[in-house]
Amino acid sequence: MLLCLALTAALTLYAQSTAAAGALDWERGWLVDLERTSWFSFHTALWLECLGSSAMLMPGIGAGVIIASFTGHGFRALMVLASYLGAKALIFTGWTIWSRARPDFIADGLAVPPSLHSFPSGHTLQTFTVYGVLVWFWARSSSSR
Repeated sequence: MLLCLALTAALTLYAQSTAAAGALDWERGWLVDLERTSWFSFHTALWLECLGSSAMLMPGIGAGVIIASFTGHGFRALMVLASYLGAKALIFTGWTIWSRARPDFIADGLAVPPSLHSFPSGHTLQTFTVYGVLVWFWARSSSSR
């Protein structure tokens, strides 16, 4: 976990320095173009984003912990919980170093919760980590491919 925290800090500092040097100036134009030409609506994008929100992950985490506990897999129960808490620690490490604001020009600012930052992406990290651990445990427990 310490290695992951150090890597997150290093990558965040690197991204911050490249942004300060203008290396990310292309983002605004690309995001505006994506919004204009996207094959799915802003409403659909919000629903997809929900899959990585803490509110949507909590039932999966709870179910994973309960199922693992009742089937005699206490270590797996702890790993499901630790994956979520570890992801949160990585996210807050990045946000503490660089409080980069989310873009407020998409959908007239509707996608900008006031307390959340844009780097690292909390939704992406939480989704990948928690669902990844749950799928990995499910795959290991399954007798078929």
